[in-house]
Amino acid sequence: MSQLIGIIIAVFLGAIVTAAAAILLGGAYSEQSTKAEAQKILNQAEQIEAALIAYKVDNGGVIKLGPSNEADPSAENEIFKYLVQDGYLKESVNSAIEESSMYWHLSDPTPALPNSGDETIQRVVQDVDQCVLANHLRNNTPKEGIEEGYTFNSGAVVGASDVIDGVITCETSPGVSNPLAANVSCCIK
Repeated sequence: MSQLIGIIIAVFLGAIVTAAAAILLGGAYSEQSTKAEAQKILNQAEQIEAALIAYKVDNGGVIKLGPSNEADPSAENEIFKYLVQDGYLKESVNSAIEESSMYWHLSDPTPALPNSGDETIQRVVQDVDQCVLANHLRNNTPKEGIEEGYTFNSGAVVGASDVIDGVITCETSPGVSNPLAANVSCCIK
């Protein structure tokens, strides 16, 4: 009987220690997951950038991309088709992304300048925290996010309408690109 009581007490104490560890370490695990995902996104962006530069140098300044669907990023997306086909990327960066809604894709061109080549390659991130952290890691912006009055190295100053939840907006209004977005790795619509 005394052995049974000892086992019950040991199981109870084990459960308390496990619950306490989950509560105390849960935030650290979540923060590390966000940091790992942000770093993965930045690594993918650097691979894409390097492949595009090499392709452009080897092809007389011209970059040829496969089809992309901005309206539905999870649709068939072959944006990196020629970069893979010609050996600039080992495989499409999108093949490493589990959720197709998070694929890299081309943004819509500015409506005022259709077919101007002003599209950007972009990727949806899961949450604002990933975007804030990506900007901090890549551009040394504040770890807590960008706020009104923040001054970039370029001298550009952030206004109230330029930032939401610590992240620069990609557009100042529908179809009008925010020039401050050129100073960051990640922006929101």
